[in-house]
Amino acid sequence: VEPVLDMVVLFHLHDNLGARWRGTDQRPGLDPLRLDLHLPLGEGTVPWSEVAPSLLAHEAPLMLEVDPPRASPAELVSAATQALSSPTPNAGSMSRARELRVLDHN
Repeated sequence: VEPVLDMVVLFHLHDNLGARWRGTDQRPGLDPLRLDLHLPLGEGTVPWSEVAPSLLAHEAPLMLEVDPPRASPAELVSAATQALSSPTPNAGSMSRARELRVLDHN
């Protein structure tokens, strides 16, 4: 996220499994296997302990984008808070984030 931080106005947070089809005719942005899963934070392969410091230090709001909803909004926020609150030094804390919202696709 570092190269684009100066352009970010809103973070849409979700987890994924990190897999994409890499065929020869794939156009940018095309996801034929529909692997943009919008999993709750901590259920995929995103290294949140590495990403969290940049997210939490930034002024942009954090919005959870989980589709379909796999838990209540309170449970999703709790899981996201846990994923973003890394035990590593200088990782920041959710208290530094102004607000964490859940985007409900229903």
